[in-house]
Amino acid sequence: MRKILFSGCLCFCAIVMTCSPEPRRFVDADTLLGRMSLEQKIGQLLMVGVPGNAMSDASRAILEKYLPGGIILYGYNIDQRQGPARYVAALQESSMKYSGIPLFISTDQEGGRVYRITQGVTQFPGNMAFGVVNDTDLIYDASRILGMQLRAAGVNMNLAPVLDVNNNPDNPVINSRSFGSRADVVARMGRFYVKGLQKARCIAVGKHFPGHGDTNRDSHLTLPVITHDMERLASLELNPFDAAIKSGMEVIMTAHISYPTILKSDIPATLSREMLTDLLRTKMGFQGLVITDDLEMHAISKMMGIGEAAVRTIEAGGDIILVSSHGTTVPLVHEALTKAVKSGALPVERVNQSVRRILELKLRYGIMKLENGKAAPDQARYSGRETELLGKADAINAAASAEAIYYRGPETFDALFADKSSKKKIVISPHAVLRAEIAKLNDPAIAVIDAEARLADILPRDGSGALVFYHTDWYIDPQLAGVQGLAQNRRVKLVILATGNPFPVAKQHTVPRVLFSFSNSEESMRQIARTLAGAVKARAKINLAIETPAVEGAAR
Repeated sequence: MRKILFSGCLCFCAIVMTCSPEPRRFVDADTLLGRMSLEQKIGQLLMVGVPGNAMSDASRAILEKYLPGGIILYGYNIDQRQGPARYVAALQESSMKYSGIPLFISTDQEGGRVYRITQGVTQFPGNMAFGVVNDTDLIYDASRILGMQLRAAGVNMNLAPVLDVNNNPDNPVINSRSFGSRADVVARMGRFYVKGLQKARCIAVGKHFPGHGDTNRDSHLTLPVITHDMERLASLELNPFDAAIKSGMEVIMTAHISYPTILKSDIPATLSREMLTDLLRTKMGFQGLVITDDLEMHAISKMMGIGEAAVRTIEAGGDIILVSSHGTTVPLVHEALTKAVKSGALPVERVNQSVRRILELKLRYGIMKLENGKAAPDQARYSGRETELLGKADAINAAASAEAIYYRGPETFDALFADKSSKKKIVISPHAVLRAEIAKLNDPAIAVIDAEARLADILPRDGSGALVFYHTDWYIDPQLAGVQGLAQNRRVKLVILATGNPFPVAKQHTVPRVLFSFSNSEESMRQIARTLAGAVKARAKINLAIETPAVEGAAR
């Protein structure tokens, strides 16, 4: 089925796009920049959301009125039966008609719990699973496959990888999206992720600069504060970004986080010239594009108006303003930037710097390629190695998902399964995919139920023993204490299946046995089922501090 859907994406990418009446030739960025109006330049600074999953008058109006340089696709923009390519082709057609410049088409396809496209693109596990496996060949191949699949679907920019070092176990928003709590692991895995994605000519976006890992607040909801000084930041949080920059990463996304010790104010990094220009560009030598995280997030919107934030971002050294909605915010941003330039508050040369970077990147990645004056679709002409690699997508996904599974307990996983007093395995899970995968095993020794209510009737009362696997995903289930008590009274062994954020469970020292997968992807669920059946052996050691993440590997 995946091959059929993938082929469909290639067909949709071949849809011919119309363009403006005069054929254009994009020779170099400076020549094109010299021909652009202020309206076109302001538009290139915008990456905006659009409504629906098919072309409409509302989508067309956004492209006609504001001439955005990029579009961000969310799950609701994707026709999951056939992918986004048809919609993308129509968006590109309209962009050529109105602005004369093809679009960045971006999405968040991180893997694990953060993804937008479900069909035609392999659903790899999240970054933390790859960090546990710590195999650079595996992450390189996986990201290269993902890049080829995204380009075939019309997406030329992936808002990934997350380069945050998750060294705060209470982080509510990063956790398993990170490669881990060690800076050296995050740097190494992030570097190869970037290389693989960009080898496939899909632009990688490292996020969230200068680091969102050591927070206990979600910037979608409020402004997180990190009190570290620059010495600490340079020794840990900046390492993955520095490694990725040296490996050729093209785009960095900013973090809406306050660093008061460094900046002497509560200004978020997104709006800070000291962070974006002095540190990122001058000291770290980054010459690529700087894109904001969504300016509609409350870390920014509760502090100031979105128009003011947009202007301050460009002043600070940012290049692209990300606005996820398609309502009133886009005109506010467009109007504020236009007024700032016309009044002289925002120098036009500063705008030109950003637009030049944008055009250069579009040219470098073939986004500006024209055929007979028309925006050329990305054609998938793969080499033999690339075709072979695509054929291994499922095997690579299975390997990464299986090798990340880790058991922590008073005995080894083999010894746990070898205990003759625990012949019956009972799995309690609300996750339909896991229940279905266990059912496929047709193993009479494994029973699966979807609610605690039946557990009292199923557990043996005579002390004959059983292994109970209780599934929790992102947070501690309030029913866990009751399950623990019942298991103890019946003298059965309880193992927690932790398939998402590992930290809440890992901190519970009353839970002696935990099976971690670090991802809740469909393939991860399949490999957990195989582990319970004895077909996959769980790891006994990992390179991730999950109980009390520490400042490890900072100087490596």
